[in-house]
Amino acid sequence: MQKIKQKTVQLDLKDLSKSIPAILRLMLNNHWGNVAILVDKLKEMHPGDSNVMGLGFLYEEFKVSGSQMANIQNFINTLEQSKADDKNHMELWGKIINRLINSEQLVNEMDVPRRKYAKADLESHAILRMLTLQGSSFLKAEQWDKAIKKLELVISKVDDCFEALLFLGQAMFCYGNHSLAKKHFERAKELNLNSEAVYMFLGCIAHAANEFEDANKFFLKAWRLNNKSYKNAKNMAVILYEHHKLTEAITFFEKALKMDDANSLDKLSYAMMQLMSGDFEHGLINYESRLLLKDNHRLYKLLQKHPKAKWRGEPVKDKKVLLIAEQGLGDTIFASRYISQLLSKGAKVHLSASDSLHKLMKMSFPDISVSDTFEALKCNFISPIMSLPYRLGIKVDNVPNKTPYLKVDDSIVSKWGDIIKSSKFKIGVVWFGGEKFQYDKQRSMKLAQMQPLFGQEQAQWYSLQIGGGDEIKQLGLEHKIINLESNLSDFAETAGAMAHLDLVICVDTAVVHLAGALGKPVWMFNRFIPDWRWGLQGEKNAWYPTMKIFRQSSDRIWDPVIQNVRDNLDPHIVAMHKHSQ
Repeated sequence: MQKIKQKTVQLDLKDLSKSIPAILRLMLNNHWGNVAILVDKLKEMHPGDSNVMGLGFLYEEFKVSGSQMANIQNFINTLEQSKADDKNHMELWGKIINRLINSEQLVNEMDVPRRKYAKADLESHAILRMLTLQGSSFLKAEQWDKAIKKLELVISKVDDCFEALLFLGQAMFCYGNHSLAKKHFERAKELNLNSEAVYMFLGCIAHAANEFEDANKFFLKAWRLNNKSYKNAKNMAVILYEHHKLTEAITFFEKALKMDDANSLDKLSYAMMQLMSGDFEHGLINYESRLLLKDNHRLYKLLQKHPKAKWRGEPVKDKKVLLIAEQGLGDTIFASRYISQLLSKGAKVHLSASDSLHKLMKMSFPDISVSDTFEALKCNFISPIMSLPYRLGIKVDNVPNKTPYLKVDDSIVSKWGDIIKSSKFKIGVVWFGGEKFQYDKQRSMKLAQMQPLFGQEQAQWYSLQIGGGDEIKQLGLEHKIINLESNLSDFAETAGAMAHLDLVICVDTAVVHLAGALGKPVWMFNRFIPDWRWGLQGEKNAWYPTMKIFRQSSDRIWDPVIQNVRDNLDPHIVAMHKHSQ
C-alpha cells in the first residue's frame, strides 16, 4: 500500500454512531496510520462490541491482503449505494459490519457456480473471504472449535479456496482430528503444489502417526521449497534424530540454530544429540543452555540473582559449594558420582535435593550437608549438579564410572535381610516411571506385558515399584511377585533392599540409576528414542559397568524386548546358580 503522510484525526470514540462511519471512510481513502490508532482505541473502549469487532476484521483484511481490498471496497460501496436514502449512517454501517460478522448466515443463500471460489460473485466472494479471515483469527487465538465452524462453512460452499483449506487443516490438526486435517491438506496440495506450509503439516501428521517415510518425504519437500525456514530445518532434525540418523540430524540442527527463531530449548536438544554421539567436549558446553530456560524458575532466578556465584571451575578449597538437584531423581543419583571429586578438591559441599534422597546421600558422603531448599543458604559458589561434568572437564575417555559410589549403612542392609529371605534367584522389578516425565509413555509399560518373564521357577521376583500393587493383584501374581512398597520409604531403603537381590530389571527410571550406582547387576528396558546417556546401540554404556541394555527396535513395541530378556534370563539364572555352588 502507498504510504501517505497523514494528519492525526480526532474523533469522539465514545459515540460509535459517528466514529465507526468516519473510520470506515478513512479506510476507503487509505489513511492507514490513523485507522490503526483509532481501531486499537475503539477495541480498548468497547471490548466485545460486535460493530467494533467487525471494524477490526475489515481493517485486518485491508491491511493484510491488498489483492482483495478492491473487492471488499466495491462490496461496501455497492451496499452503501443500495442504502443511499438511509439517513442513519450508524444503521447503514452496522448492517454492513454485522452482515460480514454473521456472514455464515448468508452462506446457504449463495449460488456459487460449480462450487468454485474464483467464480463467485462479488458479494459472495467478499463474504467467503471475510469468513475465512475470521476463521484465521480464531486459529491464531487457539480457539480451534470456533475456527473450524467458520472455515467449514466456507468449504461447504466452495472446494477450491486454498486459504480456507489450509487454515481448516491447521485447526483440525490442533484440535486433534488428524484424519480430517490430512484430508483438507491433501485437497490444498492439489490446488497448490508448491505450498511449504501444506507439506510441513502433512509431515507433522505423518510424524504423529509414526510414519517415518512419509514424514521424512513431506518435511524434506517443505525444506526444499524453503531452506531458510527455521521450522523446516528443525523438523528435519527431529525426524532424523527420532529414527537414529544422528549425523544427519545434527547437521540440520546446526542449520536451524543459525536462524533467528532458534532458542535455548533448541540448543539444549542439539546438545543432547551431541552428547549421544559422544561429543562431550561441545555437548556439555551446549547443555548449559538449559539454565537459560525459565521452566525451573527457582534455579533460574537464583542464578540470575547471583551470577558471580555460579561455579565455573575455580579453586574450591575451603569454599562452600551449593549443589542443586535441578532435574529428576535419577539425574541426581547419576551426577552424585562427582561429589567425591569436589570433596577431594577441599570443597565444603551442601546438596539441595529431594528429601527422598537425603538419607542415601548422607550415608554415601558423610562430609556433606543435605537439605531440600537452597534459598536461604550462604555459600561461595553455586552449581546445578548436572553442570558438574562440564565444569570438571569430563570427556568420553575419563568418565568416572567406578562403582559402587553410593552406599547405605549396615543396619539398613541387615533389616532387609529379614524381609528378603528366598533361596531362589532374587530379581527386583520396576515397570513404570513418573507420569510427569515428557517421555513416560515411551519408557513405561504395563506389568501384564512382562508376564512372560515370571514363569521361571528358579526365580523369586520382588517389586520395587511405587504404586504397582494394584496391577500385581489384578493379574493374580502375588505368589510370583512380593511387593516391597510398604517398606520403601526412601532411596536408602530401596538401596538396602537391592543389597539382597541378585538382579534388578527395570525401565529407565531413578531405580536403574540407583542399581548402577550401587554396582548391582541391572538390566534396563530401553525405549527406541533413548536418553542421551545410553547411546543408540549396544548393550553397554559409559556410566554403569554392571548395566546391560535391552533396546526397542521400534517405538513403543515391547514384546520383542521382553522375549530377548526372557531368552537371556533363563541361562543367566542357571549360570549364576552353578557359580554359587
